[in-house]
Formats: sequence, structure tokens, C-alpha cells
Amino acid sequence: MIKRLPAALLTAALMVAAAVPTVASAHDWNRDHPARAEINQRIDRQNHRIADARRDGDISGREARAFRAREHDIRMQERFAASRHDGHLTRGEARHFNHELNRTNRELGR
Repeated sequence: MIKRLPAALLTAALMVAAAVPTVASAHDWNRDHPARAEINQRIDRQNHRIADARRDGDISGREARAFRAREHDIRMQERFAASRHDGHLTRGEARHFNHELNRTNRELGR
């Protein structure tokens, strides 16, 4: 009986591992929702602008870290909001995130 226990555990682990890719592929599809794609593209562009501003000396390292932290916070809020709606954002949520990104954009001043 003791020799059968590891085999049973291995079988159970393989069954769980086989189910994980199915869940991950369903989650990846939701990332392509138009509102989420727009928000994430804007965040990526602004992160490039932050890097350019830092490289050009327009902002300090501390300011760049603060901008990146704000962008990261917006991205995490977006992910949380999407998780509540099966991978989608409501119009109000998309409007809120665009407002936050507009504010960061104005403060970056480029």
C-alpha cells in the first residue's frame, strides 16, 4: 500500500498539470479584449516615453521610478478590474484608466 501512494500522487499531479494549460489559454484570449488592449498599449508607449525622458535627462531617476510605479499601479488595477468581468473592462473602467493615463501623460510633459 505504501508503494502505491507515490504512484497515486504522481497520477494526481499529472492530471492537475494537464488542466493548467487549458485555463491559461482561455485567460490569454481575454487579454486581447479591445478596451484592455488599448489600455495596455498606452501603458507600454508611456513606459517608453518615460525611458526616453530619463535618457534625455528631462526627468530624474526618482521621477522615472515614480512614473513607472504609477503605470504599474494602473496596470494592476486594470488586471483586477478585468478579472471581475471575465477578462473585459466596462466603459466606466476604461474611461477611468484612460483618464489616469492622460494625467500621467500631461505630467510627463512630452
